[in-house]
Amino acid sequence: MEYKIVEETLRDGCHGLKTAFSAAQAGEIARELDRAGVYAVDVGLGLGIGSPGTLEYIRAARPALRQSKLCTLLVPGAGTMAQLEEAAEAGLEMVRIAVVCSRTDQAAAYIERARELGLETGVFLMVSHMLAPGALAAKAQEASAAGAEFICIGDSIGAMVEEDVAARVRAARSRQAAPLGIHTHNSLGLAVSNSVAGLMNGCEMLDASLEGLGAGSGNANLQAVAAVCAKMGIGLGVDLERLNAISARYVRPAMDRPLELLGAEIESAFHEDFPESLRPFA
Repeated sequence: MEYKIVEETLRDGCHGLKTAFSAAQAGEIARELDRAGVYAVDVGLGLGIGSPGTLEYIRAARPALRQSKLCTLLVPGAGTMAQLEEAAEAGLEMVRIAVVCSRTDQAAAYIERARELGLETGVFLMVSHMLAPGALAAKAQEASAAGAEFICIGDSIGAMVEEDVAARVRAARSRQAAPLGIHTHNSLGLAVSNSVAGLMNGCEMLDASLEGLGAGSGNANLQAVAAVCAKMGIGLGVDLERLNAISARYVRPAMDRPLELLGAEIESAFHEDFPESLRPFA
């Protein structure tokens, strides 16, 4: 299987920095990620479309990419249709419409407009741990029927273990044929293993960031996932040596602290709390 890496450093990864990368740095990082072989470079600050600075990142990254797609996120209610159109005009090529997993109805109009604009369009199912595998699969099927070209299963607070990921991916795969992706967080220290579980059970797309950069305990560490997969004989199509070089030059100097497992993150993930930040979009 050919896997597609959606690299998160310039979007979700920015949650983990006190000071965001400059637009010029974003362009340089995007250029190097393109050379490293990632399928898409996800850019924007935090929630993507609608967040301050996202358009600047799109405009900076667009000239830097030769092979990788330029991607961002849109959360209905945080980003608008007009802002989606503006992003497409600025050079966006791929968008994930992010909705709380039970509210795929909120994505339909945005899917339709994004596809009219010629964007590769998927649906990102946030807090996917909140639904049992069969119920999540039904929502993935709804998103696919609404026109989503791929579905990303998002473990938004890092609440799942490998078995949870595997069950949801298998259930979603059984219900519809659209490609699946996996997005993990490291609140329980399982982002890498959960990512591999997603790939082993049918995901074709993987979200990850350099050094696992992200809010709290971080996202899946792209270098670690690539190394583990290589040990298992699974090729992700990325240049690990180049990824490490990009990180050494840009990411590690920007980090004010090493990523670590944090008590508050562990507690939230263990109790599977619905994050306050998503309540306005539920």
